[in-house]
Amino acid sequence: MKETNMTVVKLSAFVIVIVVAFIVFYQLSRESTHIIKSEEITIEAALKEMPIINISPEETAFMQNLRQNPDVEAALEREQITELSTEKGAELAAGILPDDIKISELSVINQSVVFSYFINDYQVFLEIFPDNKIRKTIGVFAKNGNVKTVYENLDNITFKKSKF
Repeated sequence: MKETNMTVVKLSAFVIVIVVAFIVFYQLSRESTHIIKSEEITIEAALKEMPIINISPEETAFMQNLRQNPDVEAALEREQITELSTEKGAELAAGILPDDIKISELSVINQSVVFSYFINDYQVFLEIFPDNKIRKTIGVFAKNGNVKTVYENLDNITFKKSKF
């Protein structure tokens, strides 16, 4: 009787090991490897491919005003990563940014203010640094929901494009 119980235990342990190995193999086979090709591009090429990558005077004024907002200034003084209300971001963006945006983030990270929103198949990030330089990053989504291209503009001087 003891031998039968030991055989069942060994068989159960073997089956569990096989199932776990199968699950691990399945998960690893589902993971895909993404190759990212990043390159600097000219302002002309960037604007031709993604016209909204240009940082407009309105966006510059918006980000500078956002940095001076009392709630944002208080978060900057705390020197912590702080997420602020997206309603506050919507209130401050009204009349400056397009009306059909869906705001996803307003936060303070490492003395920089980050504001992001979705519009069409894009996610736009605006970031203002302590030296008042502004970076605009746009992620373009494929139909499956994955990011396929990222455009980056640092202060209308340096433009980069990354393809996934």
